[in-house]
Amino acid sequence: MQKILLIDDKRDNLVSLAALLKNLMPELAIISAQSGAEGIENAKAGQPDVILLDIMMPDMDGFETCRRLTNDETTRHIPVILLTAIKTNTASRVKGLEMGANSFLTKPVDEAELVSQVKVALRIKTAEDALRKERKNLETLVYKRTAALQESERKWRNILVNTPQIGISLDTQGKITFANKHFLILTGWSRKEVIGKDWFETFIPAEIRAEIRQVFLASMNKENAFGHSTYENDILTRDGNRLTISWSNVATKTMNGEIMDITCLGVDLTERSRAENAMRETKALLETAGRVAHFGGWSVNLADNRSKWSDEVAAIHEMPPGYSPDVSEGISFYAPEWQERISRVFSDCASKGTPYDEEMEIITGRGNRIWVRTTGQAVYDESGKIIKVEGSFQDITRHKRTEEALKISQEHIKFQEELLRNAPMLTIFHDTEFNVIWHNKAFEEATGRAAHEISGKKCYAAWGLNSRCSNCPSASAMESGEKCQAEMIFGDQNDPTTDQRHWDIRSTPARNSSGEIIGAIEIAIDVSERVKLNNQFLQAQKIESVGRLVGGVAHDFNNMLGVILGYTELTMESMPASNTLYANLKEIFNAANHSKEITRQLLAFARQQTISPQILDLNTTVESMFKMLRRLIGENIELIWKPENGECTVNMDPSQINQILANLCVNARDAIANVGKIVIETRLVNIEQAFCASNPGFMPGSFVKLSVKDTGHGIDKQTKSKLFEPFFTTKEVGKGTGLGLATVYGIVNQNHGFIDVNSVPGQGAKFDIYLPFYYHAVRREPGESAPSVPEGKGEIVLIVEDELSLLKISRIMLEKLNYRVLTAASPQEGIRMAREYDGQISLLLTDVIMPEMSGRELADELLQLNPNLKILFMSGYTADVIAHQEILEAGVQFLQKPFQISDLALKMYQALHNN
Repeated sequence: MQKILLIDDKRDNLVSLAALLKNLMPELAIISAQSGAEGIENAKAGQPDVILLDIMMPDMDGFETCRRLTNDETTRHIPVILLTAIKTNTASRVKGLEMGANSFLTKPVDEAELVSQVKVALRIKTAEDALRKERKNLETLVYKRTAALQESERKWRNILVNTPQIGISLDTQGKITFANKHFLILTGWSRKEVIGKDWFETFIPAEIRAEIRQVFLASMNKENAFGHSTYENDILTRDGNRLTISWSNVATKTMNGEIMDITCLGVDLTERSRAENAMRETKALLETAGRVAHFGGWSVNLADNRSKWSDEVAAIHEMPPGYSPDVSEGISFYAPEWQERISRVFSDCASKGTPYDEEMEIITGRGNRIWVRTTGQAVYDESGKIIKVEGSFQDITRHKRTEEALKISQEHIKFQEELLRNAPMLTIFHDTEFNVIWHNKAFEEATGRAAHEISGKKCYAAWGLNSRCSNCPSASAMESGEKCQAEMIFGDQNDPTTDQRHWDIRSTPARNSSGEIIGAIEIAIDVSERVKLNNQFLQAQKIESVGRLVGGVAHDFNNMLGVILGYTELTMESMPASNTLYANLKEIFNAANHSKEITRQLLAFARQQTISPQILDLNTTVESMFKMLRRLIGENIELIWKPENGECTVNMDPSQINQILANLCVNARDAIANVGKIVIETRLVNIEQAFCASNPGFMPGSFVKLSVKDTGHGIDKQTKSKLFEPFFTTKEVGKGTGLGLATVYGIVNQNHGFIDVNSVPGQGAKFDIYLPFYYHAVRREPGESAPSVPEGKGEIVLIVEDELSLLKISRIMLEKLNYRVLTAASPQEGIRMAREYDGQISLLLTDVIMPEMSGRELADELLQLNPNLKILFMSGYTADVIAHQEILEAGVQFLQKPFQISDLALKMYQALHNN
């Protein structure tokens, strides 16, 4: 037995509607519910064949109930008819159809609308049969009982008045002679107002008035006296609205067969007509939507396995409209890897009624591969047998591509976030109140704080600050709406004892979708090394500037010092120490020597000191200096020597090692208040590239490390940053030139090494000097040792010097040393003298830089005249200038100006006896 579910919140409506249906369709089983929720539950449990659903209900109205029913897999197949007490407009009907309703009925429910137009027609026919039968009875009774005519007419009128259909009567002129209550209610007129009115002029729209009048005249024809006519037309209500009425007309005749009037029975089809129009419009909209959304429907008749495709389904397959394949042909459109699955789910639906909803790929008639979504559900006959499978079909290729693009985009975003999370630069996002919303690992590492100590807290609090920085770039960015940048200094929160770090911070304002600034994104790069390198560059520029200054005056200054030292020394040697002038000359001599030493230190600092590097064992060289160092530091300080086992071979001038140790030990001595220790140590070390990456200033390779460590007062950070600046000193005025450590720095750099200083205030200081390790063994060649101040044996020496005062004092010194001397004030004069001199010249003592030609060129000229000639060069210029003359090559004898007579004597001896 078929079932119908009635849903209405008013019990009286349910009872009356159930009674009506039971009366009209007794074969139906009726179940009911008084709310949308109860109705949904009953629909799921009872599975009725049709649902009559009232729209106006509390809590959940008919539209929402309908939406839930049609969206539920277990109830979406049940047709729903919406009931309303209001004449709904097209929008409401479209909404109902969009919710899934099948049709509408207006309350109070009309039987004809309830059981369909067929039932209406049957009801009308039943009424007409009753009327014909009554008319025949009336005609028979006319002859039998005229008196009964009025009674019959009264009954007839009573039927017309009380019938739920429209009932009117028109005379032969088309004037209204009768109108029942239902007609008056529908049109809004009173009986008094309509009686006698011209039907056509009052109720028929002008555009169809002539047509309807012709229908009326045809009904008045005598040939229709015992028949009836039916038709549909619109009528006008009092307020101008239109109603669509289906009419059945019957003519009433007199005894002699003349037509007296026409009785018209009508059924209001307005709502049905509007629903049909709405359905047509909805169908058109759905077809349009299907084309736009690439969505269509299909069905398969299981009796013959033939498919029926909508035009859009055919279009999706790139097949012509009307194409209707069988099941196997339809399945063949699916991509090979999907055919087994679509066959299985379709078979389960056709045999078991299992619905499906799948996304698969098909290959269209033109060979294009696309993604589709296909759904299917079983259709049953009255006996419960599955007779059809129908469903929907949609092209979702663009959706799939969008999904894939979104997936890739999400993966990219995830990758970028992970990349940013692990990026070496500090990155944070904070709101306008500087509360951290997001940060990366680098920020945690730099601030030394855990994630929970940063998130939601003020960004500046991570650096240990109580308020935001005065030059905060984020504050500027959020205020201006532009990108801002600032360089800021923060200490290392992991190790407060280390130097503060320099950060290049760039901030960009962050905006929401409406453009409002909601915070800022900060990226900070550690530029401490760049700052350090820049400071080193500035230090190098200072060194270069001092070097240029020193180099510019060194030559003339050294020449004058040479004259002063020479004459002073000769004069002092010519008088006894008891002479009153001797003490004065001694002071002049000491001052000139001190000036020479200052010049030498400046040249060493500027890396322009003239040096004679040689391969030597650093341990042996340091040990040879220990007596001098002990005298230098005093007896109250213990000097400890810790040499490396084995040779520590370097290639450098021994005098420079002397300068390094003397300067470092003097500084260590001054740093120790009373008693203490100075430890000198050598070690062979190998520095890897990886170590250099985390320790700026270090260089990879094998080095000999010379360390000088003291137990003095130590060095603070501010002093440490200026240690190697020329003329910087912490000593009292008159107790230091500020060139000691600058000289050490210059010597180490000149020999391709580097310095590392470690100190904690109050715990002493340690200077580690790294000198490149030289792999060749130290050469120890036997030979006679020169006397302390060796004298000549009457050898003839040619002096060439363009500075006359220095030429004169040099001659005097050599003659005092028992040499015979020839002098020339220019290279050309020296060449002429060598050619004209009859004797054998043993040695040429020449200045390196002269106006006419260089000392090297002069030596080459004279060697052509005398291949056995010994050469001794002298100069007051700096190392870089002399180096261009190839004077500093191994085996070339060189004497640096200014010099004392002992220096000259030793160099003369070495030059004459050098093989």
